[in-house]
Amino acid sequence: MQKALSSHSNLEYLPLIVIPDNEDFCKLSKEVASNNGFHSQLLRLETFNRVIEYLSKIENRNIPQEIRKSLEEALRSLIINICGGIYVEFLIQKSVAKGKISGSLTWILASPADKSGQSMYVGLDISTKRGVAGAAFILLDPYGQLINARIIQLKSEVLKYQDYYDILRYMVSKAREQKLKRIVILRDGIPRTPLELKDCSKAYDKVTKELGYKVTLDYIAIIKNTNVRVFAGNKRTKTNPIQGTYIYLYKLKHLSYYIHEILVVASKPEESEEEKGGTARPVILRIYELGKTYSMDEAKKIAEEYLALTRLNYWNLRTGASRLALPVGMADKLSYMLSMRIPIRVR
Repeated sequence: MQKALSSHSNLEYLPLIVIPDNEDFCKLSKEVASNNGFHSQLLRLETFNRVIEYLSKIENRNIPQEIRKSLEEALRSLIINICGGIYVEFLIQKSVAKGKISGSLTWILASPADKSGQSMYVGLDISTKRGVAGAAFILLDPYGQLINARIIQLKSEVLKYQDYYDILRYMVSKAREQKLKRIVILRDGIPRTPLELKDCSKAYDKVTKELGYKVTLDYIAIIKNTNVRVFAGNKRTKTNPIQGTYIYLYKLKHLSYYIHEILVVASKPEESEEEKGGTARPVILRIYELGKTYSMDEAKKIAEEYLALTRLNYWNLRTGASRLALPVGMADKLSYMLSMRIPIRVR
C-alpha cells in the first residue's frame, strides 16, 4: 500500500481499500493513507461479500420477481453509498492537497438554515478513546459550506476555560471575516460539568470584548444515543412519523442551567441502523440557556435549523439525509481519527 500510494498523485487517485472487520486494519489503512497525503474509502470484507451475495441471488432465475426487486434495490443502495463515499472523500482529499479546504463540496442549501444568513454552525466532538483527549471543531456557514476545521489537544475529557477561549477567539474572528452575527455550537454529547459551561460563557464574554465584535452564542448538545422511539397515528394504528418531524418536550435544569429539549426525527428507519420495518430513531437537542433565555418558538426554530443541516449528507447520494447534522457528523469523523492517532491535516 505504501508503495502504491507513493507512485500516484492525490490529485487524481483515491485508494479504495478492502479490509477485514478489524479495528487494527482500519487504523493502519487510514494511517498509511494519511501519511501519504491521501484520504481513503474503506470497504469492509463483510460488505464486499454482501455485494457478491446479492449479485448471486439476483442471477438466480428461480427466485420470485418480488424478492428479486427487493435484492436489486438493496444492492443499488449499497453501491450508491459506496460510490458516494468515494466521491466525497476524493473531493475532500483534493481540496486539502490544493490548500483550499473552505467552500462547498457538492450541493449546498438553497436558502440559509437560519433564514437570515447570519449564523455560523460549529460541530464539536470530544475524543476520549485509547487515552487520547482532543476536540474536533468544524465551522460551516449558513448554507452548509465549510469555513474551516480545527483540532486541539486536551489534558482531560473536559473542555476548560483556556480551551474555550482559544477556539472561541478563532470562531469569532472567522465570524467577523464572514460578517456573521451568531455562532451555534452543536456538540456531540452533553457537557460533563457545570464548570465547563461556565468557562464557555466566561471565555465568550472575554473574546467578544477583546475583539470588539458582538455575536450571539447558542450552545446545543446533540444526544444521539437514546432509547426513545416515536410513533404517529391514532388509537387504532401506529406508524413511523414523517421524516422532519420534531417535538418540543420540556424545559428543565441540567448542570444548574435551564435547558430546552426537542426530539427530532431526521431520517427514516431504513436510513438508520434499524432494519426496514423498524421504528424511527430520533435525536434529542438539548439547548442550554447560557446568558440568554429561549421561548418555545425560538427553541423550535433551532430544531428547524438542525433539520436543514441534516440534508447535507454527501456520503448518502440516495437521499442526502442523515440523523446527524453535517457539522456534527464531520466533527465525529475527525474525532474518531484523532482517537485512533491517525494524522489529520487541517489548516
